[in-house]
Amino acid sequence: MILELKTVFEQPGEELPFDYGMDLSGYELYGVYPFVTPLSVKGRAYNAAGVVELAYTASFRLRVPCDRCLEPFERDYSYSFEEILVLEESEEHDEYIAAPGARLDLDELCLSDLLLSLPYKQLCGLGEDCKGLCPRCGANLNHTSCGCGANETDPRLAALGQLLE
Repeated sequence: MILELKTVFEQPGEELPFDYGMDLSGYELYGVYPFVTPLSVKGRAYNAAGVVELAYTASFRLRVPCDRCLEPFERDYSYSFEEILVLEESEEHDEYIAAPGARLDLDELCLSDLLLSLPYKQLCGLGEDCKGLCPRCGANLNHTSCGCGANETDPRLAALGQLLE
């Protein structure tokens, strides 16, 4: 979605609300296509005393495999973002978002903000209690004890084990 912000930049107190859905079903992330629902993006661009601010919320459902046990799970996310908009880029103020020609590609900005905000480690509903997979046989340790002997001490490290006794 392209926001036309000319009147917002020109008139203090001017506001431009927006509310739309962004389809990311074809976007690949973590080796899968995780976006189960379209992003719901709601917010506004407004001129507060000559400074154009953008505030919006992006809500969506993500379906990804757990990084420990590989079980797929779904989770709802909602993130709020605030940005300061300027008409042209500046090396002095690289934290501001440039909207050249008073036009802003909100899809690009929203996706960028969203990807930077997602947790880098995705854990299933068990969270930190997820036991993951057996490194030897691959059994999901949340559902079963495999008994394959993965916890046996490597014979090369046996002497170190004796020091800990």
